[in-house]
Amino acid sequence: MKQLTPIIIMTRNENGLLKKCIESILRTTFCPFHIYIIDNNSDDKEQIKILNEYSTHEKVSVLKNKNNLWVLGLNKHLDVIRKTINSEFFILTDGDIEFKNNNDKVCWLSELIEYMEQYKCIGKIGISLDWNLISDDPFYKEIYEQEAKLYDKNSKIGPLFISPVDTTAAIYRWDWSITGYKFYPDHIRYLRPELYSCRTPRFFTVDHHGWINYKLEPQQSNLEDKIKCFTLMGADIKKTQLKSINYKIILFNKFLARPIKIFWGMRRRFYLFKYILGKGMRKFDNH
Repeated sequence: MKQLTPIIIMTRNENGLLKKCIESILRTTFCPFHIYIIDNNSDDKEQIKILNEYSTHEKVSVLKNKNNLWVLGLNKHLDVIRKTINSEFFILTDGDIEFKNNNDKVCWLSELIEYMEQYKCIGKIGISLDWNLISDDPFYKEIYEQEAKLYDKNSKIGPLFISPVDTTAAIYRWDWSITGYKFYPDHIRYLRPELYSCRTPRFFTVDHHGWINYKLEPQQSNLEDKIKCFTLMGADIKKTQLKSINYKIILFNKFLARPIKIFWGMRRRFYLFKYILGKGMRKFDNH
């Protein structure tokens, strides 16, 4: 019997997109799995209704955080999931992704697991995003160009492209990080230095519906909440977003953004140094 693989969805106020994400997993995944929805303190009534709806589903567990702490909201739940399910890998995705099968022989999850088992030097694999929405729309020109740069034909492991991978839709080993498996701001750079991160071939994709929201004007309260969260997490914020919010939030970002970003950067460097020192240069595997 194949191992049960946890599929973790990180979400906040994604409403119909979240439902589409959950249903796509239930519809397209054939090997053993269990969905864990980790909600970062959603306050939208539709989102809360959806969470309540799936809380009784046999293949779904709904876990709620009291605060919105972005990736930090994953960690205490990852501890519980790790102890509950004896799996080699886990899936982490945002709630605005729709999964689909690109192979008639196996489901998307089985295919990702096969890649991870074949290439031991890979710590995580992100599923490529379908570009149909953005390739011909001038509005998305910058995003499309950034996406295309992630695929260098000369930097590959088998059919996989060596590339940075965020939380959009990816499979991870439980020991992928210099701190084990937990997520922190700047988490992309927490990958163990002897491991690679890769993306699937361009025929193996998911639909990223979150791009649609880029054209929509967010509610003022949601935008301010996002900026406060991103400031505390050391994440980058677009200047256009700062122009249209309360001056108190602008000051909050102006005075705290840089020192907090420095703090998270120094923290990562400390753990990287600690990891390398503890491992010893001669003990690095895979590379």
